[in-house]
Amino acid sequence: MTPLEQNNQDIEKIINDIMEANGFRYYYQVAQYFDVSAQTLSGWVKQKKIPPKHFLKYYSDFNQEEPGQPEAFSPDISDSNKNGFVSSRPQKISLNKIYRLLYRNKKIIMGFPLTISLITIVYLFFIAKPIYKTSAVILPTEGTGQNMSGLLGAATQMGMSMPFSMDNEIAWDEIYPEIVGSERLKRIVLQDTFSTHKYGPGIQLQFIIANELDILNKPFHEQQEESSKHLDELIHVNKTRFSSIVNLDVYGFEPEFTAALANRIIDHSGKLQRQYKTNQVNQKRQFLDDRISVVENEVKTAETNLRIFREQNRHYNKSPSLILQEERLNQELVLQRSLLVTLKSQFEKAKIEEVEKSAMIQVIDEPFIPWEHDFPKRGIILVIATFFGFFGAVILVYAKEYIFEMD
Repeated sequence: MTPLEQNNQDIEKIINDIMEANGFRYYYQVAQYFDVSAQTLSGWVKQKKIPPKHFLKYYSDFNQEEPGQPEAFSPDISDSNKNGFVSSRPQKISLNKIYRLLYRNKKIIMGFPLTISLITIVYLFFIAKPIYKTSAVILPTEGTGQNMSGLLGAATQMGMSMPFSMDNEIAWDEIYPEIVGSERLKRIVLQDTFSTHKYGPGIQLQFIIANELDILNKPFHEQQEESSKHLDELIHVNKTRFSSIVNLDVYGFEPEFTAALANRIIDHSGKLQRQYKTNQVNQKRQFLDDRISVVENEVKTAETNLRIFREQNRHYNKSPSLILQEERLNQELVLQRSLLVTLKSQFEKAKIEEVEKSAMIQVIDEPFIPWEHDFPKRGIILVIATFFGFFGAVILVYAKEYIFEMD
């Protein structure tokens, strides 16, 4: 009896072999294996007969020498039996099985990622709000206060305490990020007016941010607080590690608005830095002015003491103790005069600094108008969404085949 005649008499065994080898649980899956409908498979069972071409598919996939242990296999072309059928070599994983599973569910495999991609495109182009970014490179200049180490040394010898540090210059590159992030600067910028395509010309920044955050119905102080927090998120300041250069990044919802906001921040931060410098110079000048008056009196006192000593001791050079006393009085006078000269020199420099209006920051790279949005990055997001769509489709196919389908 030929294999065709023999196996057509045992259709139930053939179906069981196919289900066991492929992990099928339902008859409709066997029908899909033969690429026929479930009704057709039922007809074969009733007739106890499988058409030859479908039986050949089964016979080519199973080793009939071991009917009790049918397994998925990979055909070996080098081994052929006398009937011309390709023998099988059992293996645990069948690529053919995986291919058939994916092919049977090709609509899901192709449709699900496509649906996810279309949803992502709609979100990226019609829902997500574009965010623009502009940058500037800034070099805060050093304070123009001159090195006052000479004054500090003389003052230390005289037991004077300085109300501020005069031996080291202020590290403006360290202070600048603090100025940009200060509440004072944010309050100033929030009161500025900007022109935008969305809101029109001359609109206060606080109103723009409050409208963007949809908080116009809240009390004014809450609007101000939340607008300040949001403005802080739009401004990023980073100082380079081995230099005084500061990088300023500003974000916004329109290209021109973003560049304008960055320029306002640079302008106001420079003004605040100059105010800080002016206050420091005023404090120094006032201190110097007060000390000059005191030291002038001390110089007069030292001169008077030395003159009286010499008048009372005309022959002091004959007495070692009087000589020593005269030297002490003379040194006191010299020291006071030296201190007075230093104080007056620094006072003149402080007056020059007070009226000086030089810029405290140098803009190396000015903010530009960012015509291309920084977020969302559509290409990257679309690729990631498509990949996860395909991955989800594979999981969905597996769930459909082995978990959720009912007989």
